[in-house]
Amino acid sequence: MRKRITAIALAAAVAVSLAGCGGTSSGGSSADAGSVSKGSTAASGSSVSSGSAANGKTIRLSMIVKTNDEHFMRVKAGADGYCEEHPNVSVDYMAPTSQTSYDEQNNAIETALSTDDYDGYVFAPIQADSCATLCQNAEKPIVAVDTDFQSDKKLSFIGTGNENATREGAKAAVEKVKKSGVDKPTAAVITGTQGDPTHDARLKGYKEGVEEAGGEVVDVQYTDMSPDQAALAMEGLMQKYPDGIDIVFSTADVFAMAASKVISDADSEAFNKTLQCGFDGTNASTNAIKAGTMQMDIAQNGYDMGYKAVEAVVNAINGEKIKEFIDSGYTIVDSDSVDDYIQKLKDMGSYQES
Repeated sequence: MRKRITAIALAAAVAVSLAGCGGTSSGGSSADAGSVSKGSTAASGSSVSSGSAANGKTIRLSMIVKTNDEHFMRVKAGADGYCEEHPNVSVDYMAPTSQTSYDEQNNAIETALSTDDYDGYVFAPIQADSCATLCQNAEKPIVAVDTDFQSDKKLSFIGTGNENATREGAKAAVEKVKKSGVDKPTAAVITGTQGDPTHDARLKGYKEGVEEAGGEVVDVQYTDMSPDQAALAMEGLMQKYPDGIDIVFSTADVFAMAASKVISDADSEAFNKTLQCGFDGTNASTNAIKAGTMQMDIAQNGYDMGYKAVEAVVNAINGEKIKEFIDSGYTIVDSDSVDDYIQKLKDMGSYQES
């Protein structure tokens, strides 16, 4: 049974901004690595070590993700959890300054791949095509976590089945609105950057789920991964649809929280009834559902994502065949299930009340 996240890991996790996957952050950026003791959590760019090689050969991995937001801190905690259980495995963790720091991440990936220090790699690319190009001459096992990329060097993708998760979430949202007496609910989607494979998959799932459940997506707004742009998008939707929209979906909680604030500040009779659904499962969105200011969220299982990613690449290093896709799962959180979800986060040591 997996060990819970240590207290020091929790301290690092709650210190980061509540941005969620797809958001921006001001996390550290150094790619240099320095050792820390077993069970501790280092900042961006430091070594998360699990001690000496007590069992089996020593394995050192490089994990490079997209940003240091709450979601990726849970991913990191899952990697730490695996290392705590396997003292011969250590992970050097790095996150760029922000999710738009393309060159910074690409340079870090290139540097990691060019050294003999690592036995395998876990990448969550900001730019999927660039990551694939950098990996084309790699000889050691590589897996993708959270965000997939296409390469014959990549052995597996470990993450949320984004399209399926948003499809099921959209169906649940449409059915909830229908119960209030709306025959064909209308929906808008606030998403990230066009061409981002993760957000495009979530957008596709939302569209499919709404249509399958008998609703209609009337608008899609892109934000370039900016919460400020998400707020402006929501303001634009309120002006464009003065009679209201039944559901506003977001492909990241940071967008959902920005849109929710716009709706709350406007106190519009037409939009006060709008069902707002985010994606990530951050503390902020969970607390908003608990408070009734947001109605639904599709929560990723970040801890499982990080744990399974490290497990997969270690298995590959040890000569085992691994699945091409390992689904870390999701949870639909609403007023009926929010208390159970909060308890789950508390059990992991990953919940902070607002």
